[in-house]
Amino acid sequence: MKKNVLITLLAALLLSSCGEYNKLLKSTDYEYKYEAAKNYFAKGQYSRAATLLNELIAILKGTDKAEESLYMLGMSYYNQKDYQTAAQTFTQYYNVYPRGTFTELARFHAGKALFLDTPEPRLDQSGTYSAIQQLQMFLEYFPDSSKKDEAQSMIFALQDKLVMKEYLSAKLYYNLGNYLGNNYESCVITAQNALKDYPYTNMREDLSILILRAKYEMAVYSVEDKRAERYREAVDEYYAFKNEFPERTEAMCLFSTAALSERTVGALRSKYKNAAPIVLKAMETVPYSIVRSFEMKQSMGHVEGASAEEAYYMRDMFNDIYSGYTSEFDVHMTRLVADVINRQPCTADKFAYLDGRVLLVLPEDDGFFDRDMQNDLMEMMPSPMIGHVSGGHAATLMRVGDYIKYVDEFMEKLD
Repeated sequence: MKKNVLITLLAALLLSSCGEYNKLLKSTDYEYKYEAAKNYFAKGQYSRAATLLNELIAILKGTDKAEESLYMLGMSYYNQKDYQTAAQTFTQYYNVYPRGTFTELARFHAGKALFLDTPEPRLDQSGTYSAIQQLQMFLEYFPDSSKKDEAQSMIFALQDKLVMKEYLSAKLYYNLGNYLGNNYESCVITAQNALKDYPYTNMREDLSILILRAKYEMAVYSVEDKRAERYREAVDEYYAFKNEFPERTEAMCLFSTAALSERTVGALRSKYKNAAPIVLKAMETVPYSIVRSFEMKQSMGHVEGASAEEAYYMRDMFNDIYSGYTSEFDVHMTRLVADVINRQPCTADKFAYLDGRVLLVLPEDDGFFDRDMQNDLMEMMPSPMIGHVSGGHAATLMRVGDYIKYVDEFMEKLD
């Protein structure tokens, strides 16, 4: 019985409320409507408030109440999550009242409404650009606003959404591979443009490693006359990535090298400590054409057991490399190599986190790094995969097919 009475009372109140609201809609007492609209707004009945305020704006035009009504109308739409209409209303407010009581809040909420209405990264991002523009305008007009930090945070979040859009596009190109063209190149260009436009994005690392992987794939599938150059570009990209993200090495591939163990560093120091300054001085004083000829001879000296075709390929490759060198660059690179003798030796614990994720591709007859140095490297790396190629110190450049085979096997193992 009590339950039925309660339902009857609620229904009566509802009908009374609806009846009162309908009377308001028909009333010409605009002062009464204005107060009712404020009351509905205060109670969170934003739909009713918006209906009344829409009518009052034109009628109260030229009064202080018109200004407040327009701002409340924007907030009514905002609180109903009709963000596009809210943004339009706030924009109307600050255009009509550029120095109004609520101008700062109107500009802020115009931007925030568009921010809340932006689509997911896979979709068209026109709305995201509009939101960024609106929030940047707010910061220009009110640089000392208490809402400054929130507005800046929203801009960063919107920029991250644009970066994610570019990342997804680059990733799509990468996944397409060589389907109907060189999509790896498109991947690189898209990711590089994203890094250029948004250098401080928190996705910088993801974009950088995608560029590295795409450049490696471009090298693998290159035509013969471009393969060596593209492998060099991939290697350069790797070192750039490693320098920027030293803790972000998922795996490591080392070829034609040795460990900077205490024994190896000591051996190199003993061998080159006195010779290095003399060589550098000679490079700075002797005509560079003579230096280049000497380096060419030294480089070919690291090619062993090559067929006539392989020797021709290596000579052509070294010629191509040295043709781009200048004396200043060559001296700089030689200083970097010579600086190895001043390095502190590495220890195995530095690489423990890469357990089972290291590939070593080593020449069987390396005339630069001897067998003891190679053994130090194999002992220092944690559970490495090891491959050997023949052909001297430059073997991994001459026998590219063998090198690629080991890398492919290593990548499959990691996957």
